[in-house]
Amino acid sequence: MFKKIAFFALFLAVTGLFAATSVNAQRLVKGSLVKSAGTTSDTLLEPVPEAVGFTPAQCANGGVGKDPEDCGYVDDVSTTGSARNWEKGNMNGSKAHYPEGSNIHYQYQFTGLSGNTTYTFRLAYDAWEGTYVAGSTEHTIDYINTYDRGVDGAPLDGYRVNPCGGVAGCVLADGVQWQIPPDTTFAGATQPAYDRFFTGWGIYGTASGFPPTAQFLVPSNPLAGERIYEITFRTLPGVTTAVVAWSGHIADSDEWDSITAGDSGAGTQQGSPYHMRNAGNGSFGNGQQELQLQASAVVPIVTAADATVAGRVLDPYGRAVSSAKLVLTDVITGEVKTTYTNTFGYYKFEGAQAGDFFVMTVTHRRYLFVNGSVSFSLEDSIEGLNFQASR
Repeated sequence: MFKKIAFFALFLAVTGLFAATSVNAQRLVKGSLVKSAGTTSDTLLEPVPEAVGFTPAQCANGGVGKDPEDCGYVDDVSTTGSARNWEKGNMNGSKAHYPEGSNIHYQYQFTGLSGNTTYTFRLAYDAWEGTYVAGSTEHTIDYINTYDRGVDGAPLDGYRVNPCGGVAGCVLADGVQWQIPPDTTFAGATQPAYDRFFTGWGIYGTASGFPPTAQFLVPSNPLAGERIYEITFRTLPGVTTAVVAWSGHIADSDEWDSITAGDSGAGTQQGSPYHMRNAGNGSFGNGQQELQLQASAVVPIVTAADATVAGRVLDPYGRAVSSAKLVLTDVITGEVKTTYTNTFGYYKFEGAQAGDFFVMTVTHRRYLFVNGSVSFSLEDSIEGLNFQASR
């Protein structure tokens, strides 16, 4: 009898051990096993929250030659936010069109956040390809500024940008702004302060005790193309997702050539040279998640070519008139050019701006010209614009 009781007790103990082991196994499936600080024992935790991360996107505002499209709106008339046209990958000319001097619009979503918590993020972009060389450098995104800017700071032309589009709980009107510091190592591109702001949602504003900040990190080699900014923000209570938006100004050939002759703007680039990426060393790790824009989406600014205006001045009998004075006035720019006919009555103006409107006059101390003034639009070079004296 004693043996039966002992065997039954042993059976119950073994069964309880297996049951406890089964419960622990189920808890392991649901939770995470970690070491407690300062001990060697295992502690079972509840499921870990969503990992802190970010998702970058850029505005696909419609392909080259197509009608512009809104980014972050349901349709062209609705103000309701959606993820429409916020492109999370790279873009080419079939998805986007950005002229030189305009701005690429960026939306970064930060997820898995905790309320009332401070986070740091570093963004990087290439201001030009390779190392800066005056006269030969090809510029790309020369500086960053406010998310909703058009060509050189003007309002957007034909489309709208809503960085809250597709982000639950994000309301466009609730955005807060803080200054983007200028690039202190290279003063080439214009960076107007009024047009240079980061905008954020789900974070404390500048008037709070936790103002967002941005710092330009001076590169060890200022002539290297990459530029880095460090952004710090603190989330509002209960916030798990925040958004920060800005834009990248595309280099303008006219602007750069006026600074250092021979430097070229973004429209001369090839491949996908327009980069915006995470530079690491912040709260969001070292994942690159780089956005790229192909050169096919950037529309070069075509400067009108110089044109020539030439002809001859004759007397009432068809003979050459030398030393006749001709004045060519560009009505658009106000530029005035003057020349005189040679011994054979010929004259020539060079370097006139094609596409502009001109007025030209002819005078001579010995002759009268009834039709001595003409006006015209100069679409291309003109040869044979002749004048004949009436007496």
